[in-house]
Amino acid sequence: IHPETIHNLRVLGVSLAVLIASILVALQGSFLPNNLETMTISGAGIIGVLRVTIESLTLLAPWWLGAAGWGWLFVNASNFFRARDTAKSPDVISDILVQLGVGMSVVLLLAYGMALAGVLHPVTAWGLCGLGVAVLVWRGVVWHRANPNASISWPKIPWTFVLIMPGIALLLVASAIPPGLIWSVEAFSYDAMSYHLQLPREWLAMGAMRGLNHNVYSYLPSLIEIGFMQLGAMKGSMYAAISAAQLWHASTALLAAGAVAKIVARLSTPAVGVLGG
Repeated sequence: IHPETIHNLRVLGVSLAVLIASILVALQGSFLPNNLETMTISGAGIIGVLRVTIESLTLLAPWWLGAAGWGWLFVNASNFFRARDTAKSPDVISDILVQLGVGMSVVLLLAYGMALAGVLHPVTAWGLCGLGVAVLVWRGVVWHRANPNASISWPKIPWTFVLIMPGIALLLVASAIPPGLIWSVEAFSYDAMSYHLQLPREWLAMGAMRGLNHNVYSYLPSLIEIGFMQLGAMKGSMYAAISAAQLWHASTALLAAGAVAKIVARLSTPAVGVLGG
């Protein structure tokens, strides 16, 4: 095994251990000013976070894989980007981040148009992801046939990568636990995320994205809410997709952090880039 591969495996192993430890700390909860403990550390809590995360991946994995396919298609078709194969690129991580970012925008804009036309339902929501995944698979097959013995060279992961695990753990726990549980001290458990899921819930019930007289925000551009609506359509209801929507929201934060990390890394070093992210 290449020494750099061994190094990366060590970094990832330590990162996984820190991630699990950070989840335990996040689940332990904190004592609020009114002496109410929000959550206690328990095996059930850990299992709950893992169950919700794994279950949500049945939606998030095809969504992001589809976005990667759409992103590759548009990045390589655009005159603003130099068409190149990710596997041969000297910076594979940057290429992946760009394709995911562009693909996310494409999927959301297409879903937005479908919602306006009243045709965003389970079949079209899954189909939008499926088309992107098909492009990704087709591209992989073509590249493998053209380069049967080639392999992707991954960059060396700096040890500072371990330091982002507590943040990821906090995002996972906050996304996986029931809304309102950790916010009991604030405005009678008011949860902003649940409020943003109400609009797509009503749009799914109506069968289209429309302005609602009782909610002025429904008349504003709601691109992220369309992402929630698509996940709700894929799951069958917005209620069933609550955790998936929250984890999808968290995943966009991680994508943004990755983009910041690569920008800082180009200006400095990979280790400093990770800290920037």
